[in-house]
Amino acid sequence: MGCFQHPLLAGTFGAISVPLFAALWVQAPKRRFMATIGFLSATVIVIASASSTPLLAYACGILALAMWPMRMHMRILRWALVGTLVLLQILMKVPVWALIQRVDLIGGSSGFHRYYLVDQFIRNAGEWWLLGARSTAQWGPDMWDHANQYVAIGVTSGVVPLAVFLAVIVWGFKSMGRLTHWRKETGKALLAWFLGSALFVNVVAFFGISYFDQIALVWWCLLAMISTLSVSAPAHARVSPGPPSAVPVIMPRGSSKYAIPIFNRAHRIRAVVESLLSQTMAIEEVILVDHGSEDGAPDRIPHDRAHLGPALAEASGAVGYITASVLGAVHCIVRLAAWRAVRMWGQDRIAMLVK
Repeated sequence: MGCFQHPLLAGTFGAISVPLFAALWVQAPKRRFMATIGFLSATVIVIASASSTPLLAYACGILALAMWPMRMHMRILRWALVGTLVLLQILMKVPVWALIQRVDLIGGSSGFHRYYLVDQFIRNAGEWWLLGARSTAQWGPDMWDHANQYVAIGVTSGVVPLAVFLAVIVWGFKSMGRLTHWRKETGKALLAWFLGSALFVNVVAFFGISYFDQIALVWWCLLAMISTLSVSAPAHARVSPGPPSAVPVIMPRGSSKYAIPIFNRAHRIRAVVESLLSQTMAIEEVILVDHGSEDGAPDRIPHDRAHLGPALAEASGAVGYITASVLGAVHCIVRLAAWRAVRMWGQDRIAMLVK
C-alpha cells in the first residue's frame, strides 16, 4: 500500500490516475512514453491492491473513457440509468442500494458491510442530519467503520455539508460535460472528458471507501484542474448564465452608476441601456461587463456607443469576470433583502432593478 494507510486507498489512487495519464498521452505527444509507463504502473497498483473497490473504479474509468463517442447522448444514458434504478426499487424485495453487497470482484469482499452501512445511514437520518452524529457504533457491528465517503461526510457534518459535497460533484460533471461539446478544439474537449472520467472514478470509489489520508489531496487537485479548465474555456464553450439585467452598484446618495452583464446578450444591449438612459435621473456611467461572449456582444459596444453617448464603458477579461461576480452577488443580496432595505435605509437609497 506504499505511503497510503490502507490498500484500498492505494488502489483507488491508481484507478484515479488512469484517466489522468490518458489525458497526458493525448495532450503531450512528446511525453507519451511517460504516460504509457504511468498508465501501466497505475494498473499494477490497482491489481496489487486486491480489493473490489479499486478494481470496480478502474473498470468504470476505462468504461468512461470508452464512452467518448457517445458524449452527445449522455443525457439519454443518465435518464436510462435513473429509470433502471427506479424500476429496480419497485421490483426488488430489498432496497436498491442492496446492490452494493453484490459487488465482489475478488471474493471475500465486505460488500454486506457497505450495504448495511448505507441502509443504517438512511434509516437513522434523524440522528445525523443536523450536525452529524457523535457515534454510529450503536447502528450495528463495525458500523464505526465509515467505508463510504458520502456516509462519512453525513455522519460527521450533517446534511448541509453532504448536499454541498454532492453539489460540487454535480457542478464538476456539468462543467466538463459542457466543455466536451467543443467542436473546434477536440484536444481540449478530450481533456475535459478525461477529467470527467477521473471524477466518475472518484464517485464510484466513494461508495466503497472514505478518503481519510493523503489521497484527499488527489481529490482536491482534480477539482482544481476541473475549475481551471472550466474558467479557461474559450468563449464558444461557455453557456449563458441567463437573461441580462441592470445590476445596480450600491453607491453614495446622488450617484447613478450601473453595471450590466452582457454575456451572450448582444441583441439586448442597446434596449437595456436605452431604458436606463431614458430615466429622469441623469446617468453618470453605464458599465457593460463581459467575459468571453460568443455572440459578438463586445463588438457591438463601439457601434452602440455612437448612439448611446459617452457614458457607455466596457469591462472585460479578468477584471470583467471579477466585476461580474461581485455585482452578481450584490444583485442577489439586494433582491433578497429589498423589503428590509427599503424600511431601514429608505427607498431613495435602493437603485431601481431594471430587467
